[in-house]
Amino acid sequence: MLSLQNGRAQPVGARAQTDGSSTTMGDHTMQTKHSDQAVGRTRPWNRGKLLGPKPPFKLKEIWAIRIRLRNADRIRDLALFNLAIDSKSYAVVIS
Repeated sequence: MLSLQNGRAQPVGARAQTDGSSTTMGDHTMQTKHSDQAVGRTRPWNRGKLLGPKPPFKLKEIWAIRIRLRNADRIRDLALFNLAIDSKSYAVVIS
């Protein structure tokens, strides 16, 4: 008789295994397949990238972003950008 445990059919009385090893039922042992197959090593996505804090925007870059947002009629994005820049500069003045 089979029961459904962990999405797989298991013999009644068998213990559910999550590690892919063997299940013992009485004198019989069932071997299950390992899902851990050799996976080739892939290159990390951030290899060669700068880590840590990035340098702050220069005043020229801030104005370039503001002009591009204004010319694209992205008023909401411009307001959020200005808020972020003002908040950052306010935090620097306080500290």
